Amino acid sequence: MDGQGDFVQPMIKGQNFALSALSASTDSVTLSLNWAAGAEGPGDADASVLLLDADGKVRSDDDFFFYNREAHADDPVQLLGKTPTGGGTEDRISVDLTEIPDGVERVVITASRYGGGSFGEFDDLYLTLSDGAGDGIARFDITDATTETAFVFGELYRRGEEWKFRAIGQGYASGLAGLAGDFGIDVTDDEEQTDEEQADAVAPVVPQPRAAEVVANEPVETVEKPRRVRTAKKKVVRPKLPEPGLAEDDSWRQSRIFSVSGLRNEQEREVRATSILLGVMAQVPEFGRRIAGKFNAPAGRIETFAEASFKRGDDRVRPDGVIRIARGGRVWTALVETKTGGNALKADQVESYIEVARHRKYEAVITLSNDLALDGEHPVAVDKRKLRGKVALRHISWAEITHEAHMLRHHQGVANQAHLWILDELLYFLRHDNAGCRASTTWGPAGCTCGRPSRPRLCGPGTARRRTSRRIGKSSCGSCACVSAVSTVSRSRR
Repeated sequence: MDGQGDFVQPMIKGQNFALSALSASTDSVTLSLNWAAGAEGPGDADASVLLLDADGKVRSDDDFFFYNREAHADDPVQLLGKTPTGGGTEDRISVDLTEIPDGVERVVITASRYGGGSFGEFDDLYLTLSDGAGDGIARFDITDATTETAFVFGELYRRGEEWKFRAIGQGYASGLAGLAGDFGIDVTDDEEQTDEEQADAVAPVVPQPRAAEVVANEPVETVEKPRRVRTAKKKVVRPKLPEPGLAEDDSWRQSRIFSVSGLRNEQEREVRATSILLGVMAQVPEFGRRIAGKFNAPAGRIETFAEASFKRGDDRVRPDGVIRIARGGRVWTALVETKTGGNALKADQVESYIEVARHRKYEAVITLSNDLALDGEHPVAVDKRKLRGKVALRHISWAEITHEAHMLRHHQGVANQAHLWILDELLYFLRHDNAGCRASTTWGPAGCTCGRPSRPRLCGPGTARRRTSRRIGKSSCGSCACVSAVSTVSRSRR
């Protein structure tokens, strides 16, 4: 069991299966690479993907998706980035199988380590495969890793008109450069490269003929130097320290694009928080993909809407927002219901949105509140019969939204300075008490493995007694490192 689907197929090395045998929603899939630091201390790895032709080689360097590659909304493969889990790290990859070019026969899922680390140092190394609805359908545990610095986890491959998945579990001691080289990528993994070397890697070499050899109107032959893909990790640019402010008095407050003033009640908090979040998702593509990818949405052009109205029988219902993503002539749609502070999600509201989504053939209903959803358990118990069809019900907490914005802002990076500024403003808003997107925490008597309490009660400002209790489980407390499980994880991995 994986918390998302009714059944998760356990796999062993070499085993394969047809995606259609385990799910009816396989136009796109999400592969999650998971690992936990072992006795050697903290460690990290990076996912990558290769698209191979019938000869087992890439058609060009553009078929290599890895951390240094510039991402585009119409790419069939999207690296969604890493997220801390209760026990380690999860690196997620989205693959839109309907957009894989005809000449590609295999989609190989790999990962690599750097800085001298090996996969044998990880305690828990495995891959999970989820279908287009976000339900887990397969899991492949790797238990024989030793000194490998790169690993092929598995591959998606064509058989006639359908796609299959094969568990591989093959390691490389030569890192990502060696692995990619076996599939036709000419790479360099030098740690440093001068500006001149970078220019030489892309600039054509034009031989200069001697004066006696110049012939009028004769074109000069251009000889292009072979291009090499650089796999060395790019240096991370840290945020600059803020310059001294220009305020004459400490009472002056800096103006903000997302105001936290003038919020008189919880309804106004919900409207403003929803509009701000959806607006940033649409205007900062990296953030939009990162959040939408959690719900197995395709990568594509994102448009968001607030306070949409839909007819339901003789009445009308108004979810807090709508997310629409266009990709390859198709449009993925999710209805959004949000709560701030200590307000609880209501089952009848959520069920009404599920009915609208099913009637309109939308893909998902997303709920957002200060509740946590651990082990895939939704905070609201809804009638399971209403989930028949292809409507997925998903939940995310404001704490997770804040975490994803922080990780993108300070670690992964975005395309331009304006987007960084927008993320800064979003984080300021989400972390302000007036916004209602921060859960205050009190602790019950139950203890965790570190001896601290492990039953948080989450509530928002102005809700002294209305509280929603969610049990976190082992290693979850408010005063040690395991508090990250409370604020960053929607489900723990076993």
